[in-house]
Amino acid sequence: MNNNLEPDEAPGNETEDRYSSPGKLLRIASWSYILSWVILVLEALLFIGRLYIQFLDRSNFAINLAYAFNWIFYLSALAIGIIWFVVLQAISEGIYLWLDIEENSRRGKEG
Repeated sequence: MNNNLEPDEAPGNETEDRYSSPGKLLRIASWSYILSWVILVLEALLFIGRLYIQFLDRSNFAINLAYAFNWIFYLSALAIGIIWFVVLQAISEGIYLWLDIEENSRRGKEG
């Protein structure tokens, strides 16, 4: 018996012809949600670690051009992580919204 089949994909299950599998879409949405948080936490830890190392280096404590570029680099890396977080969260929520709309439209057809 193949346990990898979703309920909608099981042999002999007569459902409407679908172009997508709700089980697969739910899996993608949940992975997108989890990955967004992993990226955000890793970027935050890297940002804090870089700042810690920067403050440990006493020779770079004076404000100069190289110090400013380091701060710009650290903040831009953090901003990219935040952008990835927002994009992956939007993908996850979009998939959930799409599935809800599809379920509500199917109920409207049947009822």
